[in-house]
Amino acid sequence: VDVDVDVDVGDDENDEKEDEVNVVHYNDDENDDDDADNADDAADNEIMKHKRKRKRHKTDPFMKAKEVAKRNKEERENRKTKRMEEVKENERKMKRKKSRAKIMSKRTSRGQPIMKNVVSDLLEKIKKGANE
Repeated sequence: VDVDVDVDVGDDENDEKEDEVNVVHYNDDENDDDDADNADDAADNEIMKHKRKRKRHKTDPFMKAKEVAKRNKEERENRKTKRMEEVKENERKMKRKKSRAKIMSKRTSRGQPIMKNVVSDLLEKIKKGANE
């Protein structure tokens, strides 16, 4: 039995059109009915078409939920880091405020504020205001 296979590939424009494969059997016995051969060829054609169907990639049904969860997680992490930075900044400010209050609360033996500390504090404020 000789077998001849013709492959007909659809146009590139019509990707939806499936590739067709025609299988033709050449028998030495020419006494067979043409209708039987056509039925066999049609059955073979259907089988080949079914086998050659392209697999479709299924979309993940939870894709949107995953994206939302990922976004929420990133937002939570951002809020957490931002909160940590705020806490550190508040600690620095409190430390600076306590050290300044300690210096400003120093007094002489007669109860007067030490002018050296007051003047240096005013000078720092002026310099800070000039830089901004």
